[in-house]
Amino acid sequence: MNNMTPEEAYNFVELLGLKRDKRAEEDIMKDPRWAYWYARNIIEGRWPEAEPHIMTNPEYAYWYAQDVIKGKFTDAEPYIMKDPRWAYRYSHYIIKGRWLEAESVIMANSAIEYHYTTHFNMDE
Repeated sequence: MNNMTPEEAYNFVELLGLKRDKRAEEDIMKDPRWAYWYARNIIEGRWPEAEPHIMTNPEYAYWYAQDVIKGKFTDAEPYIMKDPRWAYRYSHYIIKGRWLEAESVIMANSAIEYHYTTHFNMDE
C-alpha cells in the first residue's frame, strides 16, 4: 500500500475492521509473520497466495499449519525441518508421531532431543 511495512499494512486493515484489502495484501505477504497473522485473524482461513512466503519461516510455517490449516503444511516441511524446535513441535502437535525425515536436525539439539525421545518413548 504505497510504502507501508507489512506490520503497518496489517494494522491498517485490522484497525479499519476490513475483511480483506487487496492493496494491503501485497505488502503484508512479504513478511511471514504478518502474513500468518493476516490469514489467521483477518481472512480466518488459508491464504494460498501468501503460503510461499509463510513457508520460508519455520516458526510461522508451524503456526500456520496449527492455527490456519489445522493439519500438515506439506509444502513447508522442508523449511520447518531446518529448525530443531519447530521440527519437534510439528512432529508432536501436527504429525502426532515421529518425523523420521527431521530427526537428524531434532537430535542435533540436546534439549530438543531429550523432549523428542521422551515424548515418543524412544530407547536410546
